[in-house]
Amino acid sequence: MQSKPELNLRAHGETPIFYAARLQRLATLALLIDAGADPSIPDSVGRDSVAIARERKLPEEIIERMVSLQQRKLRRRT
Repeated sequence: MQSKPELNLRAHGETPIFYAARLQRLATLALLIDAGADPSIPDSVGRDSVAIARERKLPEEIIERMVSLQQRKLRRRT
């Protein structure tokens, strides 16, 4: 049996992509982005992982990939 991990599961109000952005784990962020984790899910105070990535001054390439994924996810919802 194959199982698919829940990429957007919250733990203490944050998703895995949020944790990776906050802790500046670039390789983990890249894996989560490639797997389709949703960067637009906010934490308990309303910030999303893109905002955290910008706050932590992560590389622009990572931020751009997160924004692109965020936009694709939003288009699918409409």
